[in-house]
Amino acid sequence: MWAGSNSGRTLNKFSEVNPATGKPWFTAIPAVSSELALCPRIQECIGHLECIVDKEIEMESDGTSIFIARVVAGSANRDVFNDGYQGAQVPTLHHAGGSNFFTLTRC
Repeated sequence: MWAGSNSGRTLNKFSEVNPATGKPWFTAIPAVSSELALCPRIQECIGHLECIVDKEIEMESDGTSIFIARVVAGSANRDVFNDGYQGAQVPTLHHAGGSNFFTLTRC
């Protein structure tokens, strides 16, 4: 919840420290060039999609926005996606709305 609730415009998410662990929330790995941009990737993620925002739609009701974007680059952890998805070996975290999350330990 912390990453999605804090803007990267106002703080560096790779240098902010998790008070529970005393370590940074995320580990940055080198940015990779794509067709149009450079973006940092998070080492703890099993895959990455780099997108370019084509349109932002601001919602009048609550001040949030919906982004329409296209994927211009992608990468994946070879240990997890070697010879097909090996999800049973890596529990993944999924957002289920609000502050609800669940993990998948078997596929």
